[in-house]
Formats: sequence, structure tokens, C-alpha cells
Amino acid sequence: MLASFPSARDFTLGYVHSINLSPVDERFLVPGDGTLVLDRVTFDQLSTGMPSGDEDGFAVENGRFVTRPGRVLDRIALRVSPVPGHEMRIGGRVLPLTRWAPPGGLLYLEAGRRKAP
Repeated sequence: MLASFPSARDFTLGYVHSINLSPVDERFLVPGDGTLVLDRVTFDQLSTGMPSGDEDGFAVENGRFVTRPGRVLDRIALRVSPVPGHEMRIGGRVLPLTRWAPPGGLLYLEAGRRKAP
């Protein structure tokens, strides 16, 4: 394990899209049952590789496109982008993913289970 964030209820993965070179933000919820939920994706441009809204539709909020996929995941496997700006935002902190892996490196993100009060 490279890092843990015990009190996290959500986090955002931010990156610059490799084709249209515009920012994308993916917000994940951490419900406490060991899953991660892709709750919201915000982006600036419609183009190749961007969500089309076919599954969940999309809206425009504060000048950005927004989709709400609601996908439940057991874990996230991601390659750290060589394009600058690949980061995790959690608890008011901005953490570049290169903190844990070099560009091209593979990271796995998983959620633990919260203990019942």
C-alpha cells in the first residue's frame, strides 16, 4: 500500500484528456462498503473518447459538461498519464499521481469497509 485516506467519503481524479487536451474531473464516492462509485464526470469539450451521455444523459453546469454515470467499481486500475495534470484531489489536498508512480506506471485504487458505529 502506497497511501491511505481513512476518513475520505469522496475524491476526484483530475487529468488532461490525451486527445483534446482539456481538463476532465471524475468524482468518486466512497460509500464504506468496499466499493467506489463513479458519481460525476465533468469536462469542457465533446470529442473522441469523451462521454456522450448515452447511458445517463448530460447537462451543462458552470460552463462544463456533466454526466452522472453511477458506476459501481471494486477497484480502479489506472496508468499515470505522461500529460501533466494527472492528480487526485481529496480532503482539500491536491496530490499528483506521480507522487506514487512515474508516468506510464500502474496504480490501483481500492476502498476499504467502514466499521459500523
